[in-house]
Amino acid sequence: ELGQQMLMLQIRHARLWAAGEDENWLLAQFQLAELNEALDDVVEQNGDHAALQPQKLSVVLPAIMKPAVAQLRTAINDGSKIEFERAYDGLSNACSSCHQTADHGFLVIQRPRTPMLDNLRSAP
Repeated sequence: ELGQQMLMLQIRHARLWAAGEDENWLLAQFQLAELNEALDDVVEQNGDHAALQPQKLSVVLPAIMKPAVAQLRTAINDGSKIEFERAYDGLSNACSSCHQTADHGFLVIQRPRTPMLDNLRSAP
């Protein structure tokens, strides 16, 4: 189910933010890797999803998301909070752009205002 996969991406997205804001770069690397794996799962399991026909989700999603993931990886590896925040906003915009392409522009992704789940310590 694509909706369940998107919810998992949203959780990873929120946890990635918390890790970066606390400059816990090891946790941020982990969350980004998990988010990237979840994106790959969406492509593998829902590559022909009806939301993008005649385009294929398996083509559109990587084209939009992979550059944003790469920028985040660089920011995390550099340990720069300023670069992280900029790249994180780029990731959020990429998510929203993909939704727009799928005619779901009402799904706008942003920085979390409060922890979605607060049972994972994000401080190093």
